[in-house]
Amino acid sequence: MATEAQRQQNLLNSGFLDNLGTQPEPVALDNVEQIFVKHMGRLLEALQRNLNTQKNGREISASGTLSQSIRVEYTKGSAKYEAEFYMASYADYVDKGVQGIGPKNKNTTSPYKFKTAFPGKDMQKALILWVRQKSILSDVTAPKGLRGKHTSGYLRNKVRRNDLAIALGIGIKRHGIAATNFKQVSINEVLADMTKELAQALAKDIVVNINTERLK
Repeated sequence: MATEAQRQQNLLNSGFLDNLGTQPEPVALDNVEQIFVKHMGRLLEALQRNLNTQKNGREISASGTLSQSIRVEYTKGSAKYEAEFYMASYADYVDKGVQGIGPKNKNTTSPYKFKTAFPGKDMQKALILWVRQKSILSDVTAPKGLRGKHTSGYLRNKVRRNDLAIALGIGIKRHGIAATNFKQVSINEVLADMTKELAQALAKDIVVNINTERLK
């Protein structure tokens, strides 16, 4: 059974809008719904693209799962279409950023603010994972043998990785996290064309509501 994303992609590839306006008959309601779903598919792609291209083509989050968490549900009425986008709970932090602590803070607009200057255990774990994924430090794998992972090389590398994660965490909390605004940027890419095409198809003004605040 096709997923919502697959159905949207199929509509995106169908070429339906290529012939819009060339048919002598009024566009049927099913086709109007296709237009809406198609643009919601484009918005879904825009959200993922703008999220993934914020930092040299790589997703900002250490886990790399935010873009995969995004999904959309929609409803329609006689003159009103509503779409709700669901995404991981930390999406709003990525979108609006987080204010730092102290005079070196670089984000003054976010409604979120760090409360402590030292990174907690969860933040340290995420940063350690990020350091490993980026291969910032050469990995010293403990050889098999009597001492196992307790070799001096393994322990030395582990301490360096932990120290770097703590230093990065302190820097992030001081300067804050910059806003990406990936939600509004994505909506701006598709909303005008979608509203215009839907209004033309229905021969009347319509209302489109898009909610990107649904967090899992």
